[in-house]
Amino acid sequence: MSTTHCLNCGEFFGPSAKFCSACGQTTATHRLTIGHLLHEVFHAVTHADKGIFNLVKILATRPYKVAIDYVEGSRKKYFNPVTFFLHCVGTFIFINSVAKLFGDVVKPDPKVVAQIPTEAGRQNYIALATRSGEANAFMSKNTNIVSMIAVPFYAGLIWLFFRRRGRKLSEIMLAVILFTAFSTLLFTLVVTPVMGYYRGQPMYFYVLITGLVLQMVYYTWGFVPFLGYRKAGGYLKVFAVMILTAVCWTLIAMLLVLYYISRENTGKVIGAIWNKMIS
Repeated sequence: MSTTHCLNCGEFFGPSAKFCSACGQTTATHRLTIGHLLHEVFHAVTHADKGIFNLVKILATRPYKVAIDYVEGSRKKYFNPVTFFLHCVGTFIFINSVAKLFGDVVKPDPKVVAQIPTEAGRQNYIALATRSGEANAFMSKNTNIVSMIAVPFYAGLIWLFFRRRGRKLSEIMLAVILFTAFSTLLFTLVVTPVMGYYRGQPMYFYVLITGLVLQMVYYTWGFVPFLGYRKAGGYLKVFAVMILTAVCWTLIAMLLVLYYISRENTGKVIGAIWNKMIS
């Protein structure tokens, strides 16, 4: 298509211009073809400077470099961090739907219902089982929403501990997005299939805990240089904060799920769990 103005923003340009001076779109536009679409997909994934593979490679070898470059203004060469984050979480949701990481949906068991002597007890059991299934289904299908809530929580807590290191909250949030995206991708491809294999067995929880600890180790590896630490003590400080942050988020998430399921009986359930733990 031969035009004298940009088809994207309407800016006029000269006959020798190759790119729009206002928005950067090429002036040599043409009708889309299947070949063109395939080329765009291939280019977006494999582009040497800003493709997904390049971002994954650097996050796997020098995660701090991506975060430092991006917050200091060198951004054009990297694939968009937020888009990458959403891709990684989407991959997790898809793999989880196959591996059934959160288990099968809980439904009221007719045999259990038949053994409960009172109508109130039966209704209470059915309500608990139904809400438990709903919570399970929500966590399984809406991991993207949970992750987007977790990012500002993680960033805010990390910033509170390291605000004197000179990084703004928004910069720490960007680092959390990058590190969470890659660790989620790695967790999805390596840990999730193993958890799916051991689902329903004690080994399931050992694999889960191992994966979460390794995730905190990766966070520490990325955040230590990002926060400007140069001594070994920095690794201990950052790792301790990462563990504390993960524990706080897990407890809050568990309490919210427990409250949704148990409602007014949440206190009694927590008390029963605590007594079982210390007995």
